[in-house]
Amino acid sequence: MQKILSLFSYTPENVGDMGCTWGNVYRRYYPTTFAHVNDVRDDYDQFDLVVIGGGGIINKSHEAGIWRAIEKSKKCIIRSVGIKDWELAKKLKDKLGENFTVRHQVDGFTYEPCPSLLEVKRYKMVHGINEFIPKTKELLFALHQNDKHEIKLLKDKNKNIIVNNCSFEYALSSISQYKKVVTSSYHFMIWADAFGCEIELFKLKNEMNLNNLDSDSDLRKFLVIPTKYACIDIDKYLM
Repeated sequence: MQKILSLFSYTPENVGDMGCTWGNVYRRYYPTTFAHVNDVRDDYDQFDLVVIGGGGIINKSHEAGIWRAIEKSKKCIIRSVGIKDWELAKKLKDKLGENFTVRHQVDGFTYEPCPSLLEVKRYKMVHGINEFIPKTKELLFALHQNDKHEIKLLKDKNKNIIVNNCSFEYALSSISQYKKVVTSSYHFMIWADAFGCEIELFKLKNEMNLNNLDSDSDLRKFLVIPTKYACIDIDKYLM
C-alpha cells in the first residue's frame, strides 16, 4: 500500500491551515504522515508520494522546503495552493507541469479547489445535510483570532462567534447550523458557501482601501472569488 507524506503549513492554532491539507483526504485510503513543509527530513524517499498543499504556501518563507521535497522525493505533487509569489509559482509549474495546481482561477495555471471542500461534502453526506433541511440558527460571526477588538465587542453583545483556533470538525458543525455567516476569513467563507449560507465579508479599518491591501491579506483573497458576497463594514454589528 502506498505511503503518503502530506506537507503543508502545519499550524494547529489555525483551522484553515489544518483543514486545507490534502493529507485529510489521502489518509482515508493510504497510510499518511503529516508534517510542516519547512521541516528538514531525511526520509522523503521513503514515501511513494509527497503531496504539498493546500493552503497559501507558495511564498518565500516556504520556498526552500518546497524545493527540498521536490528534489529528494520519488514523486512530489503540489495541489490547490494559494499563491503569494507568482515568480516562484511559474518556476514550480515549469518543473511539475500538470502536477502543480492552484486555488486561483488564473490564466496559465490549472485550477483545483481547496481539498477542505471535499471534507465539507463528506460531512454533509454523513450528517444528512442538504438544501431541503432548514437551518436552525440565524447569524454566526466567524473570525480570525487576530480580530481581538471585534471578538471582544461581539462577545459583549452576546453574539454567536467561532474563532479560527477551533477544530475543523467544530468549525463545520457550527457553520452548518446558520443561515448567515459574517467573516473575515477565507476558509470560513468557502465553508459557509459550501453549506449554502448567506455570507457577508467584513473589512477592518486598515483594509478599507482595497488597492492598499497587503498581498497576503485575507480580504485580497476574496477578490478572486465571484462577487456574489456583500462586503460590509463590521461596525454595522458593533455600534
